[in-house]
Amino acid sequence: MRVFTEMNSTHTPTRSIALHSLIVIVTFLSVFWFPWPITATFAFFSALWIPLLPLAIGILFDVLYWAPHATWFPYSSLLGAVITGISYVVRSRLKAGIIN
Repeated sequence: MRVFTEMNSTHTPTRSIALHSLIVIVTFLSVFWFPWPITATFAFFSALWIPLLPLAIGILFDVLYWAPHATWFPYSSLLGAVITGISYVVRSRLKAGIIN
């Protein structure tokens, strides 16, 4: 019975790769299409599956929207690094079966 259940499972490696790719694409495109709170929300929730994505989004946001004389500190990169650190702590505390 177990073999039958695993064969008919909806969680296949192809679906997992497609889901992770979709998460990355939507989060990166949200930097261009949506205001920063929505992008931050996407980055925060995507950190459960892809921990380094918030850091990459923060760096991209700082590179795209940096204005000279506005601020010298990259706040989005710092926030992305904090969310990345939190996601690594959360992932280390959870069992691997829950996330996968």
